[in-house]
Amino acid sequence: MTQYARPDSTEAAGVWENSNANQTDLETYIDDDPEGDPAFDDEDYIMATDNDGVVLTVKFGLSNVSDPNNAANHNVVVRANGTFGTTAVPDLKVELYLSNGSTKIADHTFTPSYSAFDSGVLRLSTSEADAISSYDNLQIWLSLIPADPGTGDWGNGIVSQAYFECDDAGAAPSTDNPAFLLFTGM
Repeated sequence: MTQYARPDSTEAAGVWENSNANQTDLETYIDDDPEGDPAFDDEDYIMATDNDGVVLTVKFGLSNVSDPNNAANHNVVVRANGTFGTTAVPDLKVELYLSNGSTKIADHTFTPSYSAFDSGVLRLSTSEADAISSYDNLQIWLSLIPADPGTGDWGNGIVSQAYFECDDAGAAPSTDNPAFLLFTGM
């Protein structure tokens, strides 16, 4: 089975806004349950507009998950889209960070589609997963990386879902009935 840590607080909003054009409760606009029905809702989202050639970052605290006691299957998934307002499609990118408090664990940059929402996935290596010291203090940082500054191109980075996933916590070995084998020579 899989555990999911979804945004439960906005740590820093920057200039990001929700689909209602304000900064209220941004985390609730991207916390869709990946096991829900439907698994995502693209009608509510957060958005930032690149028109100054500056990186625009938003940071989210995540709900807690239990330590899975392994380094396998640690992923950050972000569902994103882009729109543009000029004749040329700007080269907007979204960078995902997974942090443990203020310590960056891993990052991944992807270019969202301009025709439909699609997912960017950050797959943690074994060493990156092992660097997580507490599953109670994880954060997802999203940065809109702008198109080339000074070109006059602008675009919107739109994110409708973000979450961290890892395996369920493994059961601790039982010590109540230690098993042993006894062989005797005959």
